Amino acid sequence: MGRRRSKWKDGKRADRGSLLLQYAKAGDCAALSTLLDEVVTSVDPEEAEHARIELLQLTQDHNGSTALHLAASEGRCEMVRLLLELGAGEIHLGGGRRKYARTPLHEAAINGHLDACRLLVDFGLLVDCHTTRGRTPLMYAVKGNFVALTRYFVMDCDANVDEQNEMGVTALYIACQDGHEEMVKLLVEEAHADVNLSNRTNHAPLHEAVAGGFVGVVDYLLNHGADKYVVDKMGVTVWHEAAGNGSVEMLELLVHHEVSFHPHGREQVDKVMARHPFHYAAVEGKPDFVRTLLEKQLVDVNMVDVDRCTALYYAAANGHANVMQTLLTFGADPNLASIRRSPLHCAVEWHRVECVQLLLQHGASLDAKSKDGLTPSQVAAQKGFLDLVALLDDGHP
Repeated sequence: MGRRRSKWKDGKRADRGSLLLQYAKAGDCAALSTLLDEVVTSVDPEEAEHARIELLQLTQDHNGSTALHLAASEGRCEMVRLLLELGAGEIHLGGGRRKYARTPLHEAAINGHLDACRLLVDFGLLVDCHTTRGRTPLMYAVKGNFVALTRYFVMDCDANVDEQNEMGVTALYIACQDGHEEMVKLLVEEAHADVNLSNRTNHAPLHEAVAGGFVGVVDYLLNHGADKYVVDKMGVTVWHEAAGNGSVEMLELLVHHEVSFHPHGREQVDKVMARHPFHYAAVEGKPDFVRTLLEKQLVDVNMVDVDRCTALYYAAANGHANVMQTLLTFGADPNLASIRRSPLHCAVEWHRVECVQLLLQHGASLDAKSKDGLTPSQVAAQKGFLDLVALLDDGHP
């Protein structure tokens, strides 16, 4: 009698593979076990074990997820346990999957499935395993604000709390970025995370917390050793981040912690635009922040940058009439020009009608000339802004 012909054909394998993934995701252990029994009985005995393991380990969906990935992602603990017992886990011990290289442990962590993570770690999956972008299960747990899971990783599994992804981002950086105060405290107090470990551009956790307006997190970091004068590679300080956010509460907190605008006798300006945080606030349209800085006499309303641009100039250029009103109330000079033009020229150039009206109300010169020798009215005519030509020729709003 000749050798029995294998029924393990590509078409049948694809059908069974689809069912395998479906059962794994749904947590249907009975159906999955029955499916595997069918596979074993449908091939030659010497091929049975190979066919079963091949189906378990190599079958993937369009995202590259195996049955174990899907079961872990859904938190199907009984299914995870069954798949590990059947041999589906060995392929994941040294790596992950083709797409993004996430392991089943990453998938369980993304969705906060603590019990599934325990099963996978006990089996031997690496707790510090990286995706292709350098992300660890701990980072995903922190991103999801899963406190119990994070504590398990750092306290029970000894996960490296200061591990960095390809951008140099740590778990603490992520927690600060998202404003998760309880998570920040856990990472610092229990896992002893480095509060000053910055990313590849020297952007620190403190930068992120300030930018997000997370006052509680910022206060905690400053009370636990964060460098209040940290500067990233673009020259951005925490004051720049605060100005961009515009939170007066954050401003008050930085003042409380005595964060100076000019540490070591140097003004804080970024390296790209050479702007002071005061100018940032004007650019971003933060009138309350601007007003508070002026009320506290932390800045000179007419301070200029390297191009001799004032906060009023930047507010006019960006159409922030509310910021302009605040600046003018505090004595901003409407005729203090940059190396190229006056604030009025700038407002006309960008057709900021309300800003033009404000400047005229406060005595902006109609005769001022730009670097190109043009008056504001001539700029308006050149741009075809006939409404502004009429407004300027009248000499009043």
